Amino acid sequence: MTNQKILFNVILASLTLTLAILLGLLDFFGFLRGAHTLNFLYLVLSFVTWHLLGLTIFLLNLDKPKLETVYLVAAVLFGTVFFIFNQNYLSALLATCSFFLFQIYTEKALSKRAKLFVNYSTREVVFPIIRQSFLFLLLILVTVGFFQGQQQAKRAQLITPYMVRTLSKPIVIILNKQLGTQLQQQLGPQFEQALGTDERRTIVTFVLSEIMESFSEGTTRQLFGLNSQNLPLEKTIIYDSGEIDLTPVVNDVSDQIATQMNQRLNLYLPIIPLFFALLVFLFVSPLVAVSEVLLLPIIRAIIALLINHKIIIVSKQSVDREVLQLS
Repeated sequence: MTNQKILFNVILASLTLTLAILLGLLDFFGFLRGAHTLNFLYLVLSFVTWHLLGLTIFLLNLDKPKLETVYLVAAVLFGTVFFIFNQNYLSALLATCSFFLFQIYTEKALSKRAKLFVNYSTREVVFPIIRQSFLFLLLILVTVGFFQGQQQAKRAQLITPYMVRTLSKPIVIILNKQLGTQLQQQLGPQFEQALGTDERRTIVTFVLSEIMESFSEGTTRQLFGLNSQNLPLEKTIIYDSGEIDLTPVVNDVSDQIATQMNQRLNLYLPIIPLFFALLVFLFVSPLVAVSEVLLLPIIRAIIALLINHKIIIVSKQSVDREVLQLS
C-alpha cells in the first residue's frame, strides 16, 4: 500500500470518527431548550465532514481498488462511536447501514460519472454525487430526530419551560395590550387615581383575576390547564403609565404549562416521532444547498493543493468506444 493510500485511509477513519461524534452529540431538542448555538455547530460541522468524506472516497478510488472491506470497517467504527454518544440501539443500527450504503454509493457513482467527462472538473464530477449522497445524511438525521422525538414523547418532555417562555412572548405582548385596555375601561377614573399608590396593585390584581377567570374553560375554571385562581397575578409588572406586563406571571408558571401540554400531547404519542422527523427533514434540507455553495471552493482548493504537491496527478487515457453507423 502506497503512502498516499495509507494517508487517505487514515483520513477516512478520522473523518468517520468525527462524523460519528458530531451526529451522536446532536440533539435536535437542544434547539428548543436554548442550546441552539452548540447544536447548530454540530450540524454545520457534520455537513463539512460529510463533504470531506465524499472527497476522500473519491481519492481512495482513483486506482480502482476493492474497498468494500474498508467501508465495512469504517461503518462499524461509525456505528460503534455513534452509539456511545447517542445511546439508542435502533438509531445506531440504521445510521450504520446508511453510512455503509453512502460509501458504496459514492464510490460507484463517482467512478461512473468520472467516465462521462473528457476533462476532469470538480464541479461536474465530484459535487453532483456528493449532493446526491446527502440523502443518506438526511436519512441519518431524520432517524436521529425520529428516535429523539419518540424518547422525549415517552418522557413527557416534548414541551419544555424554555419553549413555553419563548413561544408565549408574542402572545404576552397582545395580552398586555388587551388587558391594559380592559383595565382602563373597567376601572375608569379609579384606575387613574390609583396610579402611583399601593392600592393600584391590589385593584389591578383583583380585576386581572376576574378577567382571567372569564377566559377560563367552562366550569373547570382552567386556563392553559391551570386553575385561573392559582395564577400568580401579583407578579404582574405595573408601569406608571398604566401599562402592564404579564411576562413574570408566565415565566413563573411555565413549568406547569409545559407539564399540562405534555400530558395532552400524550394522546398523539404514536404520530409525534413521525411529525418531529418531518420537521427535522424540513429544517435540514435547505441547509444542504447552502453548504454546497460554501464548500465547493474549499473542495476545489483541496484538490488543487493535492495536484500541486503531486499527491495525485492528472493523466490522459485513450479509450476505445463502440459506435453505431450506417454501413
